[in-house]
Amino acid sequence: MDTISISELQLRSSSLPTDLWQRAQKEQPLVLSLSISTSVASEASLDSLQSDSLNYGTVTKCIEAYVAQLSTDDLALEVLADQLAKVILFDANAPNVRLDLARPRALLSAQSVAVEIYRTRADYPLTQDGTTRQLDPASLNPAGDKLCVRQLRKSIIIGVNPCERVDEQEVLVDLEFGTDEMAPGPYTGGVRQGWVAWRQTVKSVESHLAATQPLTIEAITTSIASLVLTPPAPSASPSPWSITSTSVRLSKPSALVFARYPSVQVVRSRRDFFLPSGQLRAALANPLSTSSIATSSSEGRSEAGSESTEATDVEGGGRGTHDVVLGVGTNMGERVANISSALKELEKLGLDGGKTKVTDTSFMYESDAMYVTDQAKFLNAVVKIETTLEPQELLDRLKAIETTLGREKTVRNGPRVIDLDILFYDDLVYSSDSSIPADRQLHIPHVSIAEREFVLRPLADLVPSFLHPTLQRTPSALLATLLTTTPSSLHRVLPLSPSLVHPIGSSTLLMTILNATPDSFSDGGDNLSLASALASAASHVVAGSSILDVGGMSTRPNADPVSESIEISRVVPLITSLRSTSPSTPISIDTFRPAVARAAIEAGATIINDVLGGDHPSMLETMAELDVPVIIMHSRGGEPFLGGEMKPYATGVVTGVRDELRHKVERALQAGVRRWNIILDPGVGFAKTGEQNVELLRDLPKALGREGEGEEAFLGGFPSLVGLSRKRFLGTLIAREGGAKERDWATAVAVAKSIEGGADIVRVHEPTMGADVVKVSDALYRGRK
Repeated sequence: MDTISISELQLRSSSLPTDLWQRAQKEQPLVLSLSISTSVASEASLDSLQSDSLNYGTVTKCIEAYVAQLSTDDLALEVLADQLAKVILFDANAPNVRLDLARPRALLSAQSVAVEIYRTRADYPLTQDGTTRQLDPASLNPAGDKLCVRQLRKSIIIGVNPCERVDEQEVLVDLEFGTDEMAPGPYTGGVRQGWVAWRQTVKSVESHLAATQPLTIEAITTSIASLVLTPPAPSASPSPWSITSTSVRLSKPSALVFARYPSVQVVRSRRDFFLPSGQLRAALANPLSTSSIATSSSEGRSEAGSESTEATDVEGGGRGTHDVVLGVGTNMGERVANISSALKELEKLGLDGGKTKVTDTSFMYESDAMYVTDQAKFLNAVVKIETTLEPQELLDRLKAIETTLGREKTVRNGPRVIDLDILFYDDLVYSSDSSIPADRQLHIPHVSIAEREFVLRPLADLVPSFLHPTLQRTPSALLATLLTTTPSSLHRVLPLSPSLVHPIGSSTLLMTILNATPDSFSDGGDNLSLASALASAASHVVAGSSILDVGGMSTRPNADPVSESIEISRVVPLITSLRSTSPSTPISIDTFRPAVARAAIEAGATIINDVLGGDHPSMLETMAELDVPVIIMHSRGGEPFLGGEMKPYATGVVTGVRDELRHKVERALQAGVRRWNIILDPGVGFAKTGEQNVELLRDLPKALGREGEGEEAFLGGFPSLVGLSRKRFLGTLIAREGGAKERDWATAVAVAKSIEGGADIVRVHEPTMGADVVKVSDALYRGRK
C-alpha cells in the first residue's frame, strides 16, 4: 500500500468560533495535514498523472476551494474536519483519509487546538433520496476521533529539589481527548456534544496545574487525567463535557541540562478512576495483569486514599468484563478434586446470564492450618477469572458453589471442603453496605492478604507486579516483609491424583515403565498378557515405584504405529485392573493421542504423559478438560515414531530446548491447562543427537529455566521429569552393542546426574535399580535421607 501525504497545508477561514481574542467572524489560520492510503502503481508505470488521477495537487485544490466558499458561522472544528474528509473522499475521489486539522490561534496559552479523524468512503452512505451523503451513525471510525490541545504552557511549582519548591518553571502539557459517551456521529449542528466545553476544561487544567504544586510529573499527569475524566452530574443531560478516555503528556524543559526535555505520558479511561455509579475509586489505576510492572518507586507510594469506598453497583457494563483474583483452599476429602470441581463450577457461571472464565492459575501449595491449628493441612492456590458479575453478585455465586460442593458451617476458620475468597476485583476498593447480612459482607481487597503466606506466595506466581490498591505494594514485597517476622509454613506441591500431592523438592519421585506392547525397544513383549502386566506392576510398587507409566504404542524411532482402537484396547483393561489392585498408586498414560488419553483417564489413570507436548490436534484442549497433571515433553517433527526433526538448534541445544519447551507450556496455559498440573520433560533422546543428549544433561538446570532471569527463568517454577532409561546414546557411550537391558549401569549414572540437575521425577525400566539410585542421589545431592 502506498501513501499520499500533505503536511501543514495553510488555510484560513472566518467561519470558525471566536479566536483567542474572543472576536467573532474574524479570519483565522488553519493547518491541515493528511495522509491517504492508496496505490500509485498506474501513475508510476506511465510516469504521468492522468485526468482522473488521485494526487496531492487535486486534493489540495478541492480543499482550498471548499474552504474558500464557507459561509457558516461558529463552525466547530470537528464539524469542519468531517466536512473536509467528505471533500477529499468524494470530490478528490480518495478511498480513505487520515486528517489532522489544527487551529494554531485558538488559545493564548497553547500552540494549537486540533482534531484528528480517520474516514473511508463507506462511512458516508447515500441518503434514501440518493442526493446527499451523511455520516453513518453505525460507523466505527468516528469512535477513534480525538480532540487535542497541544503545547499548553504554564509556569508552576513542580519538582523535588529545594530550588524547585521556590521558583516556578514552565511545563508543557499535551492533551488528547477521546469521544464522548453518546453514539459517534453528528449531533445537533454536527457538534460532538461532549466536546462543547473544551475551553472550560482547559481552564480547569490550568487552575489545577497552578494549585497542585506536585513533586513529580507522574503524579500531576495522573491527576489531570482524573480531572478531565470526571463524569458529568446526572442532571447535566446532555453534558457539554463528557469523555471516557484521555492521554496526558507533561514535559519539563528545564529538568535536564543536556536534553531538550523529559516527559511522562499517561493514557487513562474513566473506569480507571470512577465506578459506573460515578463514585471515585479509592485507588489509582492499577491494571490487574501479570504484565503490569511495579517500579521501585511504587513501593513507597503514599497510602492516601486507602479508605474504603461504599459502593454496591459495580456492574459488568462499560467495557464488559472485570479481572478478579480468587483465593481457593480445601483441607477435607479429595483435596485436589475439590479444587478442580470448584473451578469447573466457576466456569458454569458464564452460562447463567453473564460471563465467567478462568484465565490463569498459580501453582498449588500445601500449608499448615492457620488460626485454628488442630486440623488437617490445606491445599491453597489463587486463580484469575474474567467475569461480568459485580462483586456482591459474584460473592453470592461463590457461596452457592461452596454449598454445592458440600461445605457446611463449622467454627470460623475451621475445616472446609472448599473455600473461595475474592482477593482483588480489578483495582477496586470496596466495602459492602452495612444493611447486607453479616455472612454476605464483602471487603475488597481481602483484609487478610498481607498476613497470609498461603495467599501471598501464589499471588506472587500469578500477579507478581500488581500493586495492592490500598497497601500500594506488590505480593512479592508483602511476602518478603511477612517472612522477616514469620517463618515459612508451606511448600509447593505437585498433584498426582485427586487425593494425593507430592511436596516438590522433598524427594525424587520414581516413575517406572509398564509397556503393554510387543515392540517397545526395551521391554517389548514382557507384559502382553494382563496377568504378566499386573505381576510386573506389583513388583514395581514393592520395589519403590511412585508412579506407574502405562504405554500401549511404542514411540521409539521407526516403530510401526498402531490405530487408536488397538492402543486403547491395550491400556484400558490394564489400567482398570491396576486401579482395582493398587487403588492409591498414581498411574500415567504414555500417549500423544487425545482419545487414548481420555479413555485412560476415565479408566483410572491420573496423569497424561505426552511425548509430543500437546502438539497433536485437540490434545491441549483435552488436557484442559480432563484437568489432570500432564507431562509436556520437548520433541520435534510430528509423530514420535517418525524419528523427529534433527534440524540444528540455532542457539544451542540447551537454550533451544528451553525456549521451545517454554512455547509449548505457554500454549498449554492459553488452552486452559492449570499451571499446577504442568510437568516439564526436556525430551532426552527425541530430536537430539547423542552429543546433544549429553550436553543437555550437563546443563539441565539451564534447560529447565532454573538459571537466568526474565524469559530465561519462565520455566523455573515447574516440576520436571527426565526419562533416559536404556536409551541408545547410553549404549554408544559405553561402546556396548548388546540389548537395551545391558544399559542399566549407564542408566543409573545418568539418572543420578539428572537428580543432581534438579529432576523431580525420573522414569526408568528397572525399579529396584531406580529406587536405589534415587535414595543415594537424594542423600548426596539434596541432603535427603
